[in-house]
Amino acid sequence: AICILLFRLSSGKRLKDLLKVFGTFRARLSTIFNNTVIWLLQRYSKTLEWDENRLSRAKLIEHAVGIWGFVDGTMRPFCRPSYTQQSFYSGFKKAYGTKFQSIVTCDGLLSSLTGPFPAPVGDWTLWECTGIADQLWKIMGRGDKALYVYGDAVYSPAFGIMGPFHGKGITPAEEAVNVVMSGHRIVVEWGFVHIVNYWSFAAFKRGLKLHLSPVAAYYMVAVLLTNCQTCLHRRNQTSEKFRMDPPSLEEYLYLENI
Repeated sequence: AICILLFRLSSGKRLKDLLKVFGTFRARLSTIFNNTVIWLLQRYSKTLEWDENRLSRAKLIEHAVGIWGFVDGTMRPFCRPSYTQQSFYSGFKKAYGTKFQSIVTCDGLLSSLTGPFPAPVGDWTLWECTGIADQLWKIMGRGDKALYVYGDAVYSPAFGIMGPFHGKGITPAEEAVNVVMSGHRIVVEWGFVHIVNYWSFAAFKRGLKLHLSPVAAYYMVAVLLTNCQTCLHRRNQTSEKFRMDPPSLEEYLYLENI
């Protein structure tokens, strides 16, 4: 089942192409593929959304001075649905899809994935709806050491989050900070690129049909597997940039006591 999952997610092959490799019937391959996706998501959904052990206050302080992660929203397009079209159409992207909010940490992992949400939802609304601010308040409260995630100009300064300085009164020092932080914030974009490069099926718009298959689950499992790859290699572009090692695969998937 795992081989079928990995082969299809990474290659973007159609079910009829999988018959040449795995034999059996097309309907059976589809069932195995989808059931494996759902099983992984049910088992690791909390790890994807907010791993309380890895994202504790003590662990977040280890990541960086002040900033522990970088946040952004991403839209994952799919075919035009047969109904509920208006709910999922983004006029900005000129496409149908769902949105996710992601936080990439300095160890190279996409450490928080929340969603799916309809494509028209804006990034700041995503932040307010996900409840991540409540999670941060729960673990940090009024601690003496403030910790933030950093986003682009869409994100207003609020508890646990900040964006670039803006406005007419911006100083040269603040402009310099914006330039530096923009160079750091790009790691969340790297994370998005890794996912679609490794798991092309999750980015194959024509093969993703809402109401007929769990299209959001495909992307979420692709994120999980991307994190697994980072843990196996013990590094990626982001972890090397910040010189911080990711956890082992056993630690990330909680396999040590199995």
